[in-house]
Amino acid sequence: MSATALAPALPHPAESATVIPFPTGRYAVPSEDAAAFAALRPADQERVKLFLACFEAMEQGGLGVVPASQQCALTFSTVPGFSAPSLRRHYYAWRTDGWRALLRGYRGKDREHVPAEFVEHFKAMAEQNCRSMRQAMAAIVRQWMLGEPIPGYGTWREWYAKKYPLRPIPESCPEVPRGWGKSNLYALAPTRAERLMMTRGIVAAKAHLPSLVRDTST
Repeated sequence: MSATALAPALPHPAESATVIPFPTGRYAVPSEDAAAFAALRPADQERVKLFLACFEAMEQGGLGVVPASQQCALTFSTVPGFSAPSLRRHYYAWRTDGWRALLRGYRGKDREHVPAEFVEHFKAMAEQNCRSMRQAMAAIVRQWMLGEPIPGYGTWREWYAKKYPLRPIPESCPEVPRGWGKSNLYALAPTRAERLMMTRGIVAAKAHLPSLVRDTST
């Protein structure tokens, strides 16, 4: 599916007269949350509905989350907050925490459960994998599964013994700690500009940083 094929299925908020229709099915705001949604400012309501419409297009297009988010981002290139990384971050947060994860300033249900030492370790791994955040996420989980110590947690056996003191230690790692979901890790990760600056320098990162063009002739 091309970017032009994806666009007609999505409303575009650039036109002032456009009112984004309410998503339906699993993309709708639950009826029990109708009052809370209605209490939002109209602009925030439209923002939530636009995210949900994008998620429906991303899931129904058959492309996969990454390429579909890139096509949605092309459609809404003039809309702040709808870049491809932002769409993916909000998509995973929505799948974990529901529509409230799309509100401005939402911190996530599990953010407070991630130790500061782990955050620094994960950011360092993300900076080493500047081309793909998914590689950094997979690497941290692989370290955990192999029994390597992770800052803030120790090994998975040590962590499991503290969390379940009355249970025997299993032979293989049964789970990862709370807070390691994709939405939370995306939120904790450094920006692409920060990752490029660490690995390739300021020149490579410049294209992803705000800039001001000065014309000395004027």
